Amino acid sequence: MVLDRLRDLWRGKETPEERLAQLLDLQDPRFNIRPLESGDWLCPYCCTNIPAPHWDGDIGSIGGQEEICKHLLTCPVTVAHSRKPPLKNWIDLVEFTVKQRLAQWPNYSLLDPDGYWICPHCTESTTVVRKHWYGVLVPVEEFLPKALDHMRGCKAFAKAPLEPLTDIEITEKLGQTDARRRLLGRVANDPLFRVHDDYGHWIDPFSGRAIEDLNLFSQPWNTGMMEKIVEFLLSPKCTGARVNWRTPFSAEELHRLAGRISAERREATTEKHRKQDEVELEDLRGKVEQLQGLAALTKERDKELAAARNVQLKMLPDAPPLIDGFEVSAFYNPCAELGGDLFHFLPMQDSDHTGFLIGDVSGHGVDAALIMSMALKSFTLRCRESIDPVKVLGKVNEDLIPDIPQGRFLTATLAALDHRTGELHCGRAGHNPSYMLDPRTTQISEVTGAGLALGAVKPALFEKAAKPHTVMIPPNGIFLMYTDGVVEARDFNGNMYSEERLKEALILHRNKSSQEIVEGLVQHLRTFVAGHPFEDDVTFVVVRRAANPASSGSIKRT
Repeated sequence: MVLDRLRDLWRGKETPEERLAQLLDLQDPRFNIRPLESGDWLCPYCCTNIPAPHWDGDIGSIGGQEEICKHLLTCPVTVAHSRKPPLKNWIDLVEFTVKQRLAQWPNYSLLDPDGYWICPHCTESTTVVRKHWYGVLVPVEEFLPKALDHMRGCKAFAKAPLEPLTDIEITEKLGQTDARRRLLGRVANDPLFRVHDDYGHWIDPFSGRAIEDLNLFSQPWNTGMMEKIVEFLLSPKCTGARVNWRTPFSAEELHRLAGRISAERREATTEKHRKQDEVELEDLRGKVEQLQGLAALTKERDKELAAARNVQLKMLPDAPPLIDGFEVSAFYNPCAELGGDLFHFLPMQDSDHTGFLIGDVSGHGVDAALIMSMALKSFTLRCRESIDPVKVLGKVNEDLIPDIPQGRFLTATLAALDHRTGELHCGRAGHNPSYMLDPRTTQISEVTGAGLALGAVKPALFEKAAKPHTVMIPPNGIFLMYTDGVVEARDFNGNMYSEERLKEALILHRNKSSQEIVEGLVQHLRTFVAGHPFEDDVTFVVVRRAANPASSGSIKRT
């Protein structure tokens, strides 16, 4: 009996049965909240999520759950009161539950094409931004308060605050095409969907089964394989839809399961293989324990890196500039917690000019982030003093030289756009050449100019090497800036994306808006790497001039 095992734990005047009878009110719905619906229970006294793996969710069976009863007898709130302590109010318990779901449930993470969050209660696109217009997710601590504000005013949430629609119900409203697109995005980006056993058989992250029809050894990880996996996920063979697309396994557990599946398969062959498998399993367990130890040691470091990443993202522009006759869009994807790329749109000395800045700090991590921060502050100050990009680059180099660590440097391109004429006055400091495309001829010219990297040489040598380059953006013309992480991206065979492929993609999407051009370039690049992770930061900036230069080029936030 559960209570028999708790008698030694309880030292009160009453018996455990009497104390639990005081504390449990099975008529109060506050005792029947499961925040994650995965074998847990929310204590209405202290608002703590308690593991209850054997509880079936029925409020009448709570008294038979050892984990719940043990918590009630030892809860700091209940111990501090000789009689029944006060319960948390319903609103606080609901808000605690929703916060956990917002951070962990897939149906609380759906976005519309513009990056705005979709409420799983009313299924409407909200005004809450979940993904920045340049492609990076908004930090959770910024997203949660805004999402909660929406839900407090949501009528559907008020009617059933703990009963959101499932992924499937939401995607049925949004359409089957959208559901397939969302699953494809999850398969492409979530490492849980890339686990396989030692024979290449893909592991279903919902059931933990090895799917022999999906062999990652016989077919490489590319768009075709990802689409086959999505077909399986949408088929009746997969249990994902029935569990609201919540995977019951962590990445560590799934890899461990893959190892066990491989071992069982080998044990079916010969006794010799069995002994070998036992050695390999023991080695795997040791590695898992080592990883667990490393995870504990690096937890604090990860928190610090996450805080630094949030500060770094706030330094990037909130939205593209609004310039009559021009469309501006961008994409930014850091490959590590702290990226080394930067881009910005800076006001210059003359209000009729806007500075378009793109740069790449050598290396990654904290050092690269600090150099990026110093450089951006210097560019912001120096652009207010001049409209000459070469002079601005020279001043920034002088600012960086005293503080930049030896062996580190920053490549950059600064282009000053004259709003009235469409002229671009460009300065280049060791960065990749930009591209100018005239859609009338489909000719792409390189916007070069000479110059050395910032922070690498003394001011006199830097100024001697710097040469300006002036070009005109023609009607319907496209100006493209990018970092070397684009052209140096590799597929699984080690092939580089290259400048030639980038030019082909730009010509292919030349008749589209600036935002559609950015999306097309990103998709073209991702199709080429076919799931292989980017080894460097990836950044694009696209400026398109209107067909009629006098027309307005307002920008839609993406």
